Amino acid sequence: MILLVLTALAGPLDEANTAYVDGDYAAAADGYQLLIDEGAESGDLYYNLGNARYRNGELGPAIHAWRSAQQLSPRDGDIRANLDRARAETKDRLEIASTPGPLFWRDSLSLREQLHLAATLFGLLGLVLLAGRLKHGLPTALPAIVIAAPLAALGVSVSAELQDARTPAAIVLADTVELRSAAGAEGGVVVFELHEGAEVVLVEALGTYAQVALPDGRRGWMRSIELAVVDPGAPEAG
Repeated sequence: MILLVLTALAGPLDEANTAYVDGDYAAAADGYQLLIDEGAESGDLYYNLGNARYRNGELGPAIHAWRSAQQLSPRDGDIRANLDRARAETKDRLEIASTPGPLFWRDSLSLREQLHLAATLFGLLGLVLLAGRLKHGLPTALPAIVIAAPLAALGVSVSAELQDARTPAAIVLADTVELRSAAGAEGGVVVFELHEGAEVVLVEALGTYAQVALPDGRRGWMRSIELAVVDPGAPEAG
């Protein structure tokens, strides 16, 4: 089944790659996005999409694609380098939150990898405890502790990832956006402005409007269509 899927995607992927090499970055981006919309999901595909968007002068969509790529391939240095370069070109200098302490795994393992590792460690812990019950006198305390420690840290990390999914990262797509104190075209007053490529957190959605938060705690409402949520596998906004 997997082979059939890969074979079906090979043609459109080759076409998108050819368009990129030929300098037709808009067509390349459309090709990569079509593959994603049809269910293809990989860090490389989002990385290529980001490259095509960036080459086509679409800073916000490029950052959005690379952030999605980073969720799937967190150890890829090329993705990180491209993100750093693109962030340096944004007008809003927003500090990106880090993940201290035991959550450092979030910078090196995707959520899927963390879940697989946690399942493996949980299985090993079960085998160790079972061995201790079946064979009395077998020293199992130390192996159990060695396995339980990283398992607990993984639990904290996965819990934090799932919590973050409730308020996901999002990228501003419009050139300039006025953030208001209330939802609606004339909602409240303008509290601050953001520009294309700004990275925010989606707090709440209300109809066609979204409330976003900045790293410094400021919040404001904007039109949802001017925002792209970082969610690999979801259709691109805009």
